Amino acid sequence: MDFKDANLDNGLAFEADTHTGAPEIDFFNTYFDLGKSSIHFSGDFVIAIIGWLTNFLKYPAQTLINMFFEPIVNFAINDIIIPVFLSDGLFQIDVYGSDGHKFDTMILDATLP
Repeated sequence: MDFKDANLDNGLAFEADTHTGAPEIDFFNTYFDLGKSSIHFSGDFVIAIIGWLTNFLKYPAQTLINMFFEPIVNFAINDIIIPVFLSDGLFQIDVYGSDGHKFDTMILDATLP
């Protein structure tokens, strides 16, 4: 079976050098020149590997965040920060009249949003 310019849709191509006719393998614009025994790397190949690793590591990282990191952060916010530092999220704002006397108190709930 002879290949001269066989292109596949997955980024792999078997080509022939235009000057010498030596076989070349093109993988995401990274050329493996079989006639000269040399390799020329390009950014497309590196981006394809990074994209594959990102998709491969997405689900384990998402599981770790959902099972471990998120409960710790929720515990810190709901059981430590809001009750201790934010007074259960209720802030009292004293309202003073033009004569300087307090006549009302507004309460702001910072935990509603």
